[in-house]
Amino acid sequence: MLKHPTELAGRSFKQHICKECGAGYKNPSQLKNHMTKHSDIRDFYCVECDKGFKSSYALKQHLKIASPHVNYLELKLQCEHCDKRFGIKRDLERHLNRVHLKRKPYQCDRCDKAYVSLWPLQEHKRFAHEGHKRPLKYPCPQCDKVFAQNSTLKSHILTHTGERPYMCTYCPASFSQSSVLRTHVKLVHLRLTRDGQPKKHAVSS
Repeated sequence: MLKHPTELAGRSFKQHICKECGAGYKNPSQLKNHMTKHSDIRDFYCVECDKGFKSSYALKQHLKIASPHVNYLELKLQCEHCDKRFGIKRDLERHLNRVHLKRKPYQCDRCDKAYVSLWPLQEHKRFAHEGHKRPLKYPCPQCDKVFAQNSTLKSHILTHTGERPYMCTYCPASFSQSSVLRTHVKLVHLRLTRDGQPKKHAVSS
């Protein structure tokens, strides 16, 4: 059967063909975007929850839709070295010192402790040198431990129940604490060091 001329013209116009499924596209950018469907590579990561995406568009949609991040794009202070955003200057300063500048400019004048921002230094002085005690008002119902914060107590209780509610989106692993999950994703799946730098792969001889 002869093909209609307009059909042939339409096919010839789509010069960029996917080698995986034969789909055709008018320009290379469309083909590149399509190829992400055939790959598990996720180069675009949410700075809030470490979830990976195959395209910048998918990441932007996540930031707009995910309920924990709905207001994220409205934060006025953005790091000049990465895409992380902050609502107050103190948090931006702490991020810069800890992640990018690798420094702790707030030094305790009574010991060798140093911190990335003023607030933890003040807390350190209060409890380590000035005799103040952290208020322990959240007792564990399973043992004799008492905690200063309810969030810490909740994480501790999971050690008794065996619950591991924080699931990795890349593998079957699960964890009792969200911080441990974030560390797992960073070290195992994103192949980063603990301070967020790319791991140096050993060269085999």
